[in-house]
Amino acid sequence: MSVWRCGVMSRRPAAKFPTSKAEVIMMSVAEGDVKGVWFELSPFVFKASAPVVAASLLLQTATRGSLDGVLGGLQQTAEVLLVLTTLTEIIKLVGQLGL
Repeated sequence: MSVWRCGVMSRRPAAKFPTSKAEVIMMSVAEGDVKGVWFELSPFVFKASAPVVAASLLLQTATRGSLDGVLGGLQQTAEVLLVLTTLTEIIKLVGQLGL
C-alpha cells in the first residue's frame, strides 16, 4: 500500500502496529482507552495479587485470626483485585470464543 506524504509516495503504512505489550498499553493510555489499559494490565495485576492473597490466607490460618490494620487493608485490596482480574480474564476468554 502506498501513501502520499508531502508530494512523495511512501510505502510505509500510515499507522504503526504495536510490537509489545508496553506499546499497546501506552497507545491505550494516549487514546484514553481505560478498558484497553485494564485489559492489558489485568494479567500482571493477577500475578501480583494472587501470591498476596495466598500469603495472607496462610498467615490467617497460622495465627487463627484476622489481619488488622495495614495488613488487613492490603489483604482486602489484593482480594478485590484478584476477583476483578479473574472476571476480566473470563470476559476476555468469552470474547475470544465468541460466546
